[in-house]
Amino acid sequence: AAGLRVGTYAVPGTYPPESLSAFQVPGFDTPFGASRDARTTHPGDLARRLLDGYGTLAVEGPSQARIDGGWHRAALSKMLATIDERTRVFADLLAEEALDCAMIHFIESDTVSHQFRHFCDPGSPRYVDSGLGDAMRTVYRALDAALGRLLAAVGDDAHVILLSDHGSAATSDRAIFWNRWLASTGRLRFKRGIASPAVVAAKAAAMRLLPQSLHARVF
Repeated sequence: AAGLRVGTYAVPGTYPPESLSAFQVPGFDTPFGASRDARTTHPGDLARRLLDGYGTLAVEGPSQARIDGGWHRAALSKMLATIDERTRVFADLLAEEALDCAMIHFIESDTVSHQFRHFCDPGSPRYVDSGLGDAMRTVYRALDAALGRLLAAVGDDAHVILLSDHGSAATSDRAIFWNRWLASTGRLRFKRGIASPAVVAAKAAAMRLLPQSLHARVF
C-alpha cells in the first residue's frame, strides 16, 4: 500500500497468494498437487519459471503422515537438500528483484526438533541411542549457513529480523490429551455421527496398507 516492493517465500498461511508488488510463493501448507498450478504463486507464471529453472519450489518438508523405520534418515537428507535449494532460489530472487521488504520461512528447525530430539537428548525419557544423535545440530548448522548466504545477498545496509514462532524442549514421560480433559470437565462435547467410526477405520487401514507416496493423493 505504501508503494514498496515486497516478496515472501515459503511462508505458511499465505495460500492462495496475494497480489504483492513483487512476488509471493506460499509455504508447505499449499494444497497437494498445486505446485504446478498458476494459483500457486504470484505472479502466476513464477511457479512454472522456478520449476523449469530449479526443478522444485523447495517449500515442502518431509511428509510426516507416516513415520516408519526408514523415515528419519530419509527425512534428514531431504531437509538438508531443501534448505540448500530454498536458499539458492530465494537468493537468486533477491538478486533479480529490487525489494524493499522480503521474508523467507524455514520449517526444518521445527521438524527436526519434533521428530529427532529423542535421538539427540540423552536426558529424554524417549531417548534412543542411534546414529542420528547429531541430527539437530546438523540441521541448525545448515540453517546457519543459509542465513549467512542470505545476509550476503541482502548486503550490509539491510535491516534483518530473525525470529522463531515457538521454542522447543524435551518431552516428559507423560502426555495430556487436552480434548479428553476438556470433555471430562464438561467444557467440550463430541458430535457423534453414524459415519464416523467407518471413516476412522478406513483411514487407519489406508495408512497401514498404502505406501506413503500414495497418502496425499488418496486423502
